[in-house]
Amino acid sequence: MNWMAWITPIGSDPAQIDYRLGLGHGCLGEAITDTQLTEHLDMREQPLMWVGKGLADLGITAGTELTPDQFDKARALVNGYHPTTGEQLVAHKKGVPHEAKLAVAPLIRMIEGVAREADVPLDQVLVTARLRTMFARAKRSLRRQGESAALRADHAGQLADAAELAPADIWGEDVFTTAFSNLTRTINLPGGSQQQIDNRIVVGNLAYDATLTLPGSFTTLLGLLESVDPDAYADVKAIYTDRAMATFNWVEDAVAYGMRGHHGDGQTADITPGNGFAGWAMFHQTARPVGGAPIGDPHWHVHYTIANMTKGEDGKWSTIAAGGRDLMRHAPVVDKLLQAGVRNVLSNRYGMTFRRSERTGLWEVAAVPDEAIALFSKRGEGIEAALVEMGLSPDEATAAVRRVAAGMTRERKSDSGAASVQTHAEYWRDEAITAGLNPDQIARAPFTASETTSETQPAPSLEELTAHLQNPETGVTAHGRRFSRLDAIIAIADALPAGGNHADIEQLADQVLEQTGFVNLRNTEDLSTPAGSEVTPTNGERRQLGAEHMASATLYTTADVIAAEEVIVAKAEASHHDQTSIRVERETVELAANTIEASGGFELSAEQWRQLLRITTSGAGLDTLVGPPGSGKTTLMDAVRLAYESEGFVIAGAATQGVTAQNLQAESGIPSRTIAQWRFRIENGQGLHGVDVLVLDEAGMIDDRARAQIYLAANASRTKILEIGDPKQLRGVGVGSSFAVIHALVSGGELRQNRRQASADERAAVAAWRRGEYSEALTSWADRDRLVATETGQEAIAAMLATWLDQRQGAPDPLTEQRGLVMVAATNEMVDRLNDGAQALRAVAGELGETRAYDAAGGRTVILSEGDHVMVRVNERRIGEPDILNGYRGVIDTIHDDGSVAVHWERATRDGHVVEHADLSPEFIAKGGLTLGYAITIHKGQGLTVGSDGATWRGPDGQRRGGAVLFSAAGADNPGTFVATSRHKLAVWMFLARKDLETAHDIYLRGFPRLAWERTQRVITKIISRAEATEFNRNDIPALVDLGLLTDPTAASRATTAEPDPTIITPEEIEQRRVFRARLHAADVVRRGKAEDLLRDEWSDHPAVDSVIHGAAFRTLALILDRADKTGRNPRDLIRDINPDNLVKSHVRDASRLTAALVKAAAHADPATDASSARPLTKAQRQARADTVEQAQRDIAATLLRQEWGEHPAVDRVTNGTAFGAVARHLAAAARIGQDPRTLVRDLDPDYLLRPRIDNPSAYAASRIRAAITTPESIAPSETGRPRPAELPPTHPDAPARLDLLVPAYQQTVEHLTQKPAPPSTTGAPATDPHRLEQPAAARHRDAMWPSWLPVLPGSEPRAGRDKALATAAAADARRIRARVVDLGRQALRDRPDWVEQLGPAPDGAAPRARYLAAITTIAAYREQHHITGPDPIGPPPIDGEPRTAYDAVVTARGHLDRAAALASEHKATPVQPGKTPERTTVMPTPVTTAGKPSRADETLARAERVAEQQRKTQPHPHHDPRQPGQQGPRPGF
Repeated sequence: MNWMAWITPIGSDPAQIDYRLGLGHGCLGEAITDTQLTEHLDMREQPLMWVGKGLADLGITAGTELTPDQFDKARALVNGYHPTTGEQLVAHKKGVPHEAKLAVAPLIRMIEGVAREADVPLDQVLVTARLRTMFARAKRSLRRQGESAALRADHAGQLADAAELAPADIWGEDVFTTAFSNLTRTINLPGGSQQQIDNRIVVGNLAYDATLTLPGSFTTLLGLLESVDPDAYADVKAIYTDRAMATFNWVEDAVAYGMRGHHGDGQTADITPGNGFAGWAMFHQTARPVGGAPIGDPHWHVHYTIANMTKGEDGKWSTIAAGGRDLMRHAPVVDKLLQAGVRNVLSNRYGMTFRRSERTGLWEVAAVPDEAIALFSKRGEGIEAALVEMGLSPDEATAAVRRVAAGMTRERKSDSGAASVQTHAEYWRDEAITAGLNPDQIARAPFTASETTSETQPAPSLEELTAHLQNPETGVTAHGRRFSRLDAIIAIADALPAGGNHADIEQLADQVLEQTGFVNLRNTEDLSTPAGSEVTPTNGERRQLGAEHMASATLYTTADVIAAEEVIVAKAEASHHDQTSIRVERETVELAANTIEASGGFELSAEQWRQLLRITTSGAGLDTLVGPPGSGKTTLMDAVRLAYESEGFVIAGAATQGVTAQNLQAESGIPSRTIAQWRFRIENGQGLHGVDVLVLDEAGMIDDRARAQIYLAANASRTKILEIGDPKQLRGVGVGSSFAVIHALVSGGELRQNRRQASADERAAVAAWRRGEYSEALTSWADRDRLVATETGQEAIAAMLATWLDQRQGAPDPLTEQRGLVMVAATNEMVDRLNDGAQALRAVAGELGETRAYDAAGGRTVILSEGDHVMVRVNERRIGEPDILNGYRGVIDTIHDDGSVAVHWERATRDGHVVEHADLSPEFIAKGGLTLGYAITIHKGQGLTVGSDGATWRGPDGQRRGGAVLFSAAGADNPGTFVATSRHKLAVWMFLARKDLETAHDIYLRGFPRLAWERTQRVITKIISRAEATEFNRNDIPALVDLGLLTDPTAASRATTAEPDPTIITPEEIEQRRVFRARLHAADVVRRGKAEDLLRDEWSDHPAVDSVIHGAAFRTLALILDRADKTGRNPRDLIRDINPDNLVKSHVRDASRLTAALVKAAAHADPATDASSARPLTKAQRQARADTVEQAQRDIAATLLRQEWGEHPAVDRVTNGTAFGAVARHLAAAARIGQDPRTLVRDLDPDYLLRPRIDNPSAYAASRIRAAITTPESIAPSETGRPRPAELPPTHPDAPARLDLLVPAYQQTVEHLTQKPAPPSTTGAPATDPHRLEQPAAARHRDAMWPSWLPVLPGSEPRAGRDKALATAAAADARRIRARVVDLGRQALRDRPDWVEQLGPAPDGAAPRARYLAAITTIAAYREQHHITGPDPIGPPPIDGEPRTAYDAVVTARGHLDRAAALASEHKATPVQPGKTPERTTVMPTPVTTAGKPSRADETLARAERVAEQQRKTQPHPHHDPRQPGQQGPRPGF
């Protein structure tokens, strides 16, 4: 549904306020020239008008003219001040200016580097909770904003100080000093003195702009009326204005409220009704001129400027509408109520009738033809003319295109905006006549019933309205499973052809919602969604359902949605392994997989093998498979098909789009149809009978209503459903898709490895976006010039078309070009602009033939030429000829004289691509069946692989081209961006304009970007913000969760993927804070009382007393006076130095703030007053202090090392090492806590430090010294007197998320390094596995925390060039792998999941426990790397052909654990007589050979016997007394 009303925050830029006063066009932002600024172009086409009930309390009468001499009052109003008295009513949020902030990225990297160098946890660098919280927030800002993230200079300096870093080393010379100096500014005081105060700017929102307008026919009618019937013109214009004011009053009554108390952190603020809005209205009747025209098109609209303040019933002023969110969510209902109100008056007064536009879906005046509407809707249609007028050939379309096209289609409003109405009317009349229209007839026709073009429908009944709202295709749940009362009001207003007044529409909406078929979700707000959070439907549209405290925010759904969800959830919960007999024997599956590998010439990956076995050998009636783009889901389906067909099962496929279904059939051999075709078959009786397995491809796009229908049919025919897709990609366009919920309920399988992109960098970027690391992905593309950030939208389009021209050079033929190059955009409007531009460029180059224009549905014109690339948009099934499917991309061969078009295209088949031909009639084109196909929408792109089947080529310069996607990212949400940036084989380019992303408020706060790098970083920040806002789609969660009938199974996964937030507080902390706030409030009341008494004693009844105590900064003043009193300073002395007369002078806006600044300055004259407020040291002072301390520590440490080690060579290696500073700091820290540093040094063996395996002796020494530093508490013996158990090392800060992401890259790098000639090893042993690299025996056993099946790095022989870089990368990966392995071991021992419990408890004794930890860690690492999730510790053995080294290693570890458990159990069960040696029993692990594999039954039986035997042995023996002396355990070891 199209909206024509907008409500947006204005921000805090004074220029935007002046624009809304008619002084200059703020909409132009940075496009304003110096000439415009000096002229102050007057945008007031008619006088401004004060509006809002809240004006009454400010001494202003609503409805009166806002004259130029009152502009200062308007400015004061939006800034939160009383327009007459100057009293501050609302203190808008202030913040540090951007000039006083520093880049976060280098600071974070250097602090983390300090911790790594010293080998200490970060909390030992940032020793206070405040610093750690500050650092965590800085890291979050870096993750969300990328390299442009900034931190205020004083906070950045505190973090740098804590890490003993010099600011110059982080940000460069003088950068910190400049930013720090910008934290304050100097003001002139009465009497000529100056004072430094905190430099703060308003960063909060001052006001809102509510823009209301009407559809094109209404504004066209008004524009032509004046020259035909001035009286009717005045009446219609008054109707528009009156209905706009009535709509304004309606929304004012709904959301002009304030809030009291804290909202968030588990607390809810109270709502207090306000006294109304306060602001003004500015009416326009023209649009911006285009094409050099002196006057713009008729475009009636009104801007309401609403100050962000209202007065509550308690007499206090505050901001409005829950931070404005409630006001902005009312924009759609305001739009529909205005249109319905205007239609109602025009219908009742003049008998006008209305028709719904086929193109826009809006109600238009029936008698105004589409040709007139199109004539006066020219804005934004200049891209074709802009590129044609450039006169450039494809060879000339280079970087110049980026600048030349920038200003061709967007021009500022000319002075005609203030021209007379008569001038407008005459101009529009002449323009209509020139276009062949009759303006007199158009203007008079709506007022004559006999001349109307159609009859309006009668008003629908209550039953018809109910059916309309419940219609699955067009109703309130057509595009979402939940809707609010506001949505119902919108639907009712839009369903009335003749409109209605606001009260009647609201009453109708409430009556409809009481009818059967609607389900109220009241008081069931999803607690996992923040209050007021935005819900992003699947088409990318952003709107809010509203939190419970907002107006008309009660949520509903329809009964058919609940019924569909119940069917889906019931089938998912009923699915289990033995549910059906549709399963395949393992041997058959292996044969099918081998056949696919042999015929395809490739091997299935290990994860594909696992999922193939899991899917086909299970009898579950419902199964799912999730995989990212390029993970081989469709390829796997080929093996699934062959396995099922080998056992005689019938398998079929389904997809939402015809092309997707065709690709599924071509790539996997599964006969496939569209979802619509399957639903037709179900509805007409045949159902799914005869189909054993139905594969639903791109399952995330399947609507739940369709899914439920298929599930019911599958239940009737006993058909197994297999859904494959990715919940991170596009969702269904209907009520929503529960694919992610189903996947969680059935514990479906998952593929992780992406094979699509040829470049490792591209695969890494795509993977980073999928896991939510948006900054990493965007920075990767930007660093490789794949993210093109321009200033304007036209520059972005020109750059994109220039890249398209370059990439298509050398394409062998048009069809290969289509498969290897595509432009993708988020909106149909952008797709049309790109298509028009590409067509124009090809026409200029002479590549196109005969051209013809076609009139299409909705008044659109389609221009096609011979040679054009086109896309089919409508399915057409043909008997005896190839079907024409929606989504086909082809090429026009010939345009015949009768208007028919000969087109050819490629269709994918099992045997490759075949070319098909068809003649498409003009009627087919007219109904929208054929459009240009150079660019496509993201939805059309899902499922594509651009560059497959050899669709790449060499350009004239020899560079490889093709396999490329050009993505116009403006308006794209998170899933859309992921889809668009993961279609390519070789390369993807993103194009965005800064002006399309940033607002005027952003420019006010940060200024214009000075460098291209800065512009790119700001664009990245906006993309990240958009991605995070649209990452979670509440429409994916069933409404059953709201009703409490289902626990959201995806909530845990969302919680675990989110980065931990140290600022999140528990309910207990909330209560503690509430009590603490109460105490603070009580103390604040006491301080305020003392300060007020002091002022009255000193200044008596002077007017300045009331001005200060009622000011916004009085609390700060009271706090400063209280601190002075506590430090022995007399507060009266601080007050007596201030002249109260200066505080009430006209230029003083806030007496309390000035008084606080003066008192603070006087208090700082005594350093004892407030030590914490002392000015920070300068950069030079900080550097000198740090250098002095560090040098002293280094000197002491060097002396100590020479005293203890003499002239040993290790002394020089350590003192000259990079980590010697850490050694010195650790020794100093030991001395501070009472330990003898000499003892720590003596415990180090200097000979050991010089071993070849220790690359950095200083870092090793620092690590060992830090580990040896103990506090009295840590060295105290435990209560039991036992030695403390061995603990695993702490988690490394660089520990990665999973081993399965690190190990493949590490193995590949090491394999490359080992292919080089290396010195022969005398200690190596022959490799037992072809997939395992040769490694020395000493290396295999030196580290228990390193998986034995992984290769170790080659020797330390010198390397150069690429090998050196690879060796460095491999070493880093090795460190991360080990860190992750250690972390997995710790987690397993801490959480003790089922698989750990099966392995028995940890034994006593240091050596047995250490071996136990090593074995558990080995198994935990194997489980993660190979995706073992069940209770069996090691899972099934590998299939034939897969490496068994890792499996053999964990079997060995399992055997060690079994033997240890058996020995411990035997010892406990059998009493030992004094003087006798206990008999040892050896339990051998289940033998596993590499030559063959046991059958599934044998494996299951052996596993069951092992578990039973273990449980029997671990039961306590009835005669065993562990307290009996003389009993001894088994010998340490396994």
